[in-house]
Amino acid sequence: MRKTTLCAVFALCATACVTNRSAVEYEGVLPAADCPGVVYSLTLNANIDGSDTLFMLKQTYLEADENGGNISFELQGVQRMREEKYIQLLPDNGEPQMNFYQVDDNTIRYVDANFQPIANGLNYDLKRK
Repeated sequence: MRKTTLCAVFALCATACVTNRSAVEYEGVLPAADCPGVVYSLTLNANIDGSDTLFMLKQTYLEADENGGNISFELQGVQRMREEKYIQLLPDNGEPQMNFYQVDDNTIRYVDANFQPIANGLNYDLKRK
């Protein structure tokens, strides 16, 4: 009986933890200096209470290898909300942090280290999948 009760309590806790999180995916092609663009596929694991959570980012550099093929990299780490409208990505491999501005429910925009828009007239938006 005790094992059954403990299993039930564990199952309830696990369900509560899962329902307190939701993953949101964004994707878009951002400009690049040395190739036609970089496909960003970003998964944010948003926690309802606003604490730091994890992210996963796949970057695919289009036509970037010597034979014209794509090169992909994956990053993961901690995401933080700032001022309820900025998202900071802190990769766990020591890469520089990345910042995004929450334009609306379906769009985030890559911004510079000072959370300012990149003013070169190019598109830096990722759209919710």
